[in-house]
Amino acid sequence: DDATPHAGAIDALDEELYVACQQGHVDIVRLLLGAGAAINQAKDNGATPLYIACQEDYLEIARMLLEAGAAIDQTNNSGVTPLLVSCVSGRLAIVKLLSSY
Repeated sequence: DDATPHAGAIDALDEELYVACQQGHVDIVRLLLGAGAAINQAKDNGATPLYIACQEDYLEIARMLLEAGAAIDQTNNSGVTPLLVSCVSGRLAIVKLLSSY
């Protein structure tokens, strides 16, 4: 079945995108987005790549994700949006960026 390996590969891309966003690896995020990683794929706790980039204060990555179409209003399992986590964490540059979308 050709669908199964492909699905696994996409899952791996999605996981790698999340980790790259969490660790601030701009070039890897760019490559993974170009390879088709699912930009809005949430972890078990509901956190998306955009959410974690905002939480960790990676402005350039947040901008890349938004430009690629990341969902700005997608919440984690506690109902927290990327904008709210940015406000609570004092990430003012990211708050300004998110507010422009």
